[in-house]
Amino acid sequence: AQVSGTFTAISASDNGRYVMFSTDSNALTTGDANALYDVYAKDTVTGQVSLVTKNSQGTVSNGHTFIGSMSADGDHIYVLSSGSNLLTTDTNGSADVIAFRNSLV
Repeated sequence: AQVSGTFTAISASDNGRYVMFSTDSNALTTGDANALYDVYAKDTVTGQVSLVTKNSQGTVSNGHTFIGSMSADGDHIYVLSSGSNLLTTDTNGSADVIAFRNSLV
């Protein structure tokens, strides 16, 4: 099925199995209804898609996440996010670089 939205910031693991991307689409997974840019990971072998930019309680970011990069093995995803609810220690009011584990690996 085709999904509407804008897709940016594409990065992939060295073997190409895992890709990450940023999109403002809310149609990829449940729990993302914020109409903001969020980062997702996709396993190109299984087709499974996972929302990356959520906090440890599973709450989606309350700010845009436009850019990111994936580690060579696909295990980690690094993003620049303006979300203030992703880290409990984020009190500076500025965008932060945050590392996430790829739950699909």
